[in-house]
Amino acid sequence: MAGIPAVTIAVVAIEIHDFFPKGSTARTAAFAVHQTAGLSVLALMVLRLFVRWGTQPPAPSPAHNCCSVQHASRMGVLYLLMVGCPFLACWRWPGGVSRFSRSG
Repeated sequence: MAGIPAVTIAVVAIEIHDFFPKGSTARTAAFAVHQTAGLSVLALMVLRLFVRWGTQPPAPSPAHNCCSVQHASRMGVLYLLMVGCPFLACWRWPGGVSRFSRSG
């Protein structure tokens, strides 16, 4: 639950940055807030993964045993997105264009 405010801040910052003219200080500041909040989410996610790997998970209840595969796959996709999106953003970061694009 600690990452929810950071996610909210990141989304709001990237949505409002389009309201400012390109090259303005306000647009740059909104993008910097987005990056900072995104890195905070990434740090919290990595910390959570380390804690999760270091402890035993709680025993599953028999009532939810039938849904364990679906739950595990949903959580796997969520973790993949939460960790993968910042790395993809860093890969595309220089000028907002992929380093491997043909337009340059």
